[in-house]
Amino acid sequence: MRKILCAALAAVMLLCAAACGQTPENGETMKNIIITDEKYGAVPDDENDDSQNIMNAVSEAKGKPVRIVIPNGEYRISQNISIPENVTMFFDKGAYFYTDKDVTVTFDGCRIESSVQQLFAGDGRYDGHSPSEAYLQWLGATANGKNVSDRIQMAVDIFDTVKLTPGSSNWAFDDVNITKPTTVIGEGQVRINVYHSSKKNVFNISSSDVTFKNLNFIGTGGNKGSAVFYFDTSKCSMSNITIFNCFGQQNGHAVKDAENGTNHVSNFTMEVCAFTHCYEVGICTSDFSDGLVFRDVVIDNVGFPVEISWAGWHLKNVTGAFMDNVDAAGGLGIGSGADGFIFENCRNIEIPRAMQDYVNGHGLVIKNCSDLHFSNFVCSLYEGCGIYMENVKDSTFDMVVANGIYPTIKTKDTRGWAYEAIKLVKCTGVTFNNLTMTDNQSDGITVEDSDHITVNSLVYARCNGNCLVESGTSDHNTYNGIVCNANHTGSKASVIIVGNDSRVNGASFNNRDAVSSVGPATLKKG
Repeated sequence: MRKILCAALAAVMLLCAAACGQTPENGETMKNIIITDEKYGAVPDDENDDSQNIMNAVSEAKGKPVRIVIPNGEYRISQNISIPENVTMFFDKGAYFYTDKDVTVTFDGCRIESSVQQLFAGDGRYDGHSPSEAYLQWLGATANGKNVSDRIQMAVDIFDTVKLTPGSSNWAFDDVNITKPTTVIGEGQVRINVYHSSKKNVFNISSSDVTFKNLNFIGTGGNKGSAVFYFDTSKCSMSNITIFNCFGQQNGHAVKDAENGTNHVSNFTMEVCAFTHCYEVGICTSDFSDGLVFRDVVIDNVGFPVEISWAGWHLKNVTGAFMDNVDAAGGLGIGSGADGFIFENCRNIEIPRAMQDYVNGHGLVIKNCSDLHFSNFVCSLYEGCGIYMENVKDSTFDMVVANGIYPTIKTKDTRGWAYEAIKLVKCTGVTFNNLTMTDNQSDGITVEDSDHITVNSLVYARCNGNCLVESGTSDHNTYNGIVCNANHTGSKASVIIVGNDSRVNGASFNNRDAVSSVGPATLKKG
């Protein structure tokens, strides 16, 4: 019976210790210290200097884990103090520090615990590092539409995680420098609005291990030339970057780097994001290199009332990327030629699903790339080519659709442009499996100065030109299973091949010419 009573008493004592904040940590019991106790003598008013009282409490711990409790009230700091990593500062409701001018409170690795309230006030400075998850309100900022750039800058400089909560209006800030591992997160059931109105970037990033979550960036027309997430590769290389569930309207770029050419961004992930009505290329990267993931990302400028002359995506020099369920949309009929996707000098890119719709340029542009593997890629409603490739090597495209705008929007309504659905220039080792081309203004697929091109299963319908045209020094190309269903006036739907060893294996024609050839081509017609 005595053993049972002792065990029960020990359990009760442990519960009491936990209730008082005395929780075990690294095998040691965390001691509670209340700074207003007589032993420490802190006084919560605006006259008494509590600097030394706080440091006495810190010294009491002798380097061991301690929880310093700050009861309700104002605690004036008139001398520089430093709070070490063995200390956890717990601020009760209504408790805060007021730091005098020219005085610094340094967080030297300490943790801070509090609810959503202001903890740090005054004309002094707060500095150092704390691994805590901090609310912007701790530093006196509120979501009331007023600019709090200085507050969030201080927050990301000090804390590992900065939380934004809903307020009476939007958070407003820009030109925030992220120079160390940091997480900025919107907390709540909906994305937190961030308003910015200047030509400055919202975040200037020059650090690895950075995460943004659950944010909605609201810009204006004045943000042309700026970016929401600007990676300053002129300063350093970066890795392990995550952007999740972030949206935006009327910004400049969504993602942009410095185009430094020496430093790079790697292991970058962007998921569940959409940026609409951009005033610049939505995703514009030159220094992003390897380990890139874009999943469920949309750049959509449809319905934008201004002239659009910038692409949705422009990726250069990427050496390894996975892009699934990505989308690019622009302003059809307005602007001087905005493309959907552009890839330059890239290799090892895998895209299981993608779509382009409504652009006044080309749907997909690929130049000087190799080892691409695209599937379920739909280009729809474009004024230029559906897909334009130049110097592309050793790449495969499965289940590709190039669906143009003819005759929905006549040639005269699109400044007289008349482009092919797909054009290959100086390409080699490119394979298309299951290719469909409909409603294009000109020819279906043209192959110029390209070799070892393979097309397996090609369907050509409702276009205004020839189905397939080889030209130049094209050779050693194979076209298997061609179906031509051309029914627009003026469309010949011919297959013209010129290579010494190019072949058509199986072709059927409905209502138009059969296979024709120029040069010594060998034709096989099904």
